[in-house]
Amino acid sequence: MNIIDRSIKKNKLLHTGIEIGTHFTTSDANALFEKNLKTQPDDWYYRHNPVTYTINSDGYRAPEFSTVDWANAVVIFGCSNVFGAGVSDEHTISSQLEKLINRPVINLGISGSSIQCAVYNSAILAAGYPCPYAVIQLWSVQIGLFYLLILVLLIMVRG
Repeated sequence: MNIIDRSIKKNKLLHTGIEIGTHFTTSDANALFEKNLKTQPDDWYYRHNPVTYTINSDGYRAPEFSTVDWANAVVIFGCSNVFGAGVSDEHTISSQLEKLINRPVINLGISGSSIQCAVYNSAILAAGYPCPYAVIQLWSVQIGLFYLLILVLLIMVRG
């Protein structure tokens, strides 16, 4: 029985394959970090600050699902951009959005995943968890527009 079959039987979200304590993820490898050290400017944040991944027991950059106030939370699905590969917890899209809207944002991004994976996880979320306040599906093509929206919101909030 494969991981998808086991997840469906247990009505569980697909596991990301990332374990607690991992320092690098599939698209964030030590070799890429070393390359960035050579190409990024001297004041590059991650030159002197470690990338921190806080991962729950299901492999997501989110609190344990049993502790989530789903009715008040925004859930965000997507690929490595949403997961936040290569950036610390406070620099993920979900963390930034949470600060802007003052509401919990649950990061269900999976590095290297597809829309089919998000559709599956959306169905499991709908069937097995309380209804969240909102759901966002965000993919690579949309990332630039999303950051533009965040910039506009920051300008509006900060005046």
